[in-house]
Amino acid sequence: MGKALIRTVINLTVSQKAWLDQQAVLRRVSISSLIRRAVSEYRIREQRRAGVPFEEVLNLTAGIWEAEDGFDYQERIRKEWRGALDSG
Repeated sequence: MGKALIRTVINLTVSQKAWLDQQAVLRRVSISSLIRRAVSEYRIREQRRAGVPFEEVLNLTAGIWEAEDGFDYQERIRKEWRGALDSG
């Protein structure tokens, strides 16, 4: 991420925690990463609603994708789509 992180304690319901655990496994990322991403996306939505300029939103979101190389991900997903279309 490149930015200093601050540890924060949050309270979740059992179902929220279970869902986060499941998503972290599926996406192969940490729960902290999922929460940071969710907060960033929420912030962007709220700023968009408040009329924050598009360029500022771009600057705020630069580098948010942490999972893997974006191009590799895109190619892998497209192959999955093509496979699903071919078999369907």
